[in-house]
Amino acid sequence: MKSRRIGSNDSGSISVEAALALPLLLAITLGAVDLAVYGNVKTTMDNAASEAIRGLSINALTSADAQSLILDRMSVWTASATSSVSTSGDELTVTVTVPTSDIPVAGIINIFDSRPTLVASATAVKLD
Repeated sequence: MKSRRIGSNDSGSISVEAALALPLLLAITLGAVDLAVYGNVKTTMDNAASEAIRGLSINALTSADAQSLILDRMSVWTASATSSVSTSGDELTVTVTVPTSDIPVAGIINIFDSRPTLVASATAVKLD
């Protein structure tokens, strides 16, 4: 006859371990997806600002055209992006702002980073 020790029953331990580990793995996965989306939005913002400032610096775009170009590029991610063009002498600055609440993510990152907006800017000297 096989002897059994009291308290040596392992049945259900896998279920308990899975119940403890899966929420953590899900949070890590959603956090990674959020970071990837934020990275893509920020890259799109940087590229739109760079493209607009390049057009402005060589007089290929007006301020209105530059802002329209930025909003067009950002429409992939959000309709609430704002842009501004400022001049100071020969120096041009383009700024793109997107509220983080309008970026389509799971929201895991917002727990740790409470900044309300993402901002990208580009500066160049106007060429005549």
